Amino acid sequence: MIKIQESRTDVLTTWQWCQAAFATYGHKLTFPKATDPRKTYQWRYAAQLARKLNEWGFDDDTSQAFLRFAVGYIKERRLLHKGLSAFLQANILQICYERMQKHTDGTDKRLAKLKESRTFLVNQCGDKSMPKLLLTRRSFSDYCNIVRWYESGYITKLYLALSKICTAVLTRLPLEQRTLLPASSELFCLRAEFLADVDVCEEAKAIFGDDWRGICK
Repeated sequence: MIKIQESRTDVLTTWQWCQAAFATYGHKLTFPKATDPRKTYQWRYAAQLARKLNEWGFDDDTSQAFLRFAVGYIKERRLLHKGLSAFLQANILQICYERMQKHTDGTDKRLAKLKESRTFLVNQCGDKSMPKLLLTRRSFSDYCNIVRWYESGYITKLYLALSKICTAVLTRLPLEQRTLLPASSELFCLRAEFLADVDVCEEAKAIFGDDWRGICK
């Protein structure tokens, strides 16, 4: 339910979320000294932000994720020095909202594909050793399962990048088969990009369990 007017607690909470988001990018937000915060422009900006987050129906986690996303956007535009006022320029909030929606849609699809890959491998594995299964061939002249399943789309590139087992198996493949899979440098970059999105890592970690490769090296 949308509130007609944000409470002092709502505004203060939004302000604290903004402080944390800006701090992530090395910028410190503060109220002017010796001044009632409620009488400052910063408070007014925080109130407008709180109202917008409320209008969009964001819960606490989504609000914080949005603010981190938005601060990243204004950093790209070199507007961090403007503080909260940057959000109220040139429809930046709306632009960030639309971008985040697209980002979320893309993230949901990637997580769904990771789940599909995980489910496929677990079902194939049964009580067998997964590394051994991935290196198994149907015949001497055939490719290892990890290669066949990657080429068939059962294992995605992102799954290879985030799975400890898969990345270890890649080092044990015959050279002529290893070249059929993404290069280690490509997987490193893909993993680094994914791990930079803190908000989605916990969901991915739950998919992989002990097989999660939550470090970038």
